[in-house]
Amino acid sequence: MDKKKLVVFDFDGVLVNSLDLWFEVNQRANPHLTKEQYSEMSHGNYFESFEGSNAKFEFKHDEESINMYKNQVMELQTSDSIKELFSKLESNFLFAIVSSGSEATIDSFLKKNSIRNYFSKVLGNETHKSKTVKLNILMDEYRLQSRDILFVTDTLGDILEAHQVGVKSIGVLWGLHDRETLEKGNPEIIIDDPFLLEETINKLLA
Repeated sequence: MDKKKLVVFDFDGVLVNSLDLWFEVNQRANPHLTKEQYSEMSHGNYFESFEGSNAKFEFKHDEESINMYKNQVMELQTSDSIKELFSKLESNFLFAIVSSGSEATIDSFLKKNSIRNYFSKVLGNETHKSKTVKLNILMDEYRLQSRDILFVTDTLGDILEAHQVGVKSIGVLWGLHDRETLEKGNPEIIIDDPFLLEETINKLLA
């Protein structure tokens, strides 16, 4: 029997429309933060944009903002069309999440939305801050080649990190970055409606 291929999802902006929430709670600790800067922080690795010697932005990741986000994101929901996608594709594919967010928070959200059982792995910032590293972890764990993995994301930075390990990506337009920004990373395809995910995933992982 053929090994199942793996579809990896980003969390914020892809599975939940949490971008305005993220900006609002973090602006409390970073009053200088603009929406343009917020967007640019994900043009590469999110954490590298404000940590380390090459940091471009001054940004405080404070505990109070993290807790505010954690509490308020639970009031949001995954769209019905995305929930239906998992039930349609679960017999053919494995699903995982690779995110810059907290594994515990994502896990709680998925359980509240009754979709936790679809995901074999949730890898957030507790596992590693690099999505390239996390994609490699998944490839090793499931003994898959990069061609057998697809990353669904709303940011240029994720597309570029996926490229580093040869993983194909779908850019989605219902999250953070617009088409022009996503195109800079040369994803396999850019789509503007969750209803197109089923057809696109099937085609790219055929």
